Amino acid sequence: MGQKDITEKILMDYNDIFSDIINVLLFDGDRRVDPDYIPADKRVIKHVDEVMKLLAVMTGDDRYEKVLQEEGKEDIQTMCDVAERLEKQGYEKGRKDERILIFKDLVKKGVYTPEQAEKESGISAKELV
Repeated sequence: MGQKDITEKILMDYNDIFSDIINVLLFDGDRRVDPDYIPADKRVIKHVDEVMKLLAVMTGDDRYEKVLQEEGKEDIQTMCDVAERLEKQGYEKGRKDERILIFKDLVKKGVYTPEQAEKESGISAKELV
C-alpha cells in the first residue's frame, strides 16, 4: 500500500475531515457537504501534532498548523474540536473583513477621514484607503 493510499484511508475514516476538505477545495470554504453532520464517532486523536501537520501538507492549508499555535491546543482531542476552532477562525476573519469594508465605505462617503476611522475602529488608516 502506497503512502497516498494510507493517507486516503486515514482521511476517509473521518467524515468530518473529508467533508471539510471537500468544502475547502471545491466550494471555497462554503459548507455545502454535510452541513448538519453530527458525528457519532468521537475517536480521540492520539497524535494531534502529526495529524494537523499531515492535513496542512495534504490540503496546502496552513490553518491546521495554526490551530496548534493557539492557546488551549492541549484541549484538542477530536476532529470536531479542530473543526470548531477552524470555524471560529473563519468567523473572526469574516467579522474583521466586514468591519474593514464598512469603515472603507464610510471613509469613501466622507463620513470619516481615514484617521478618524482608524481611531474609531482600530484598523490602520492605510487599510482604509
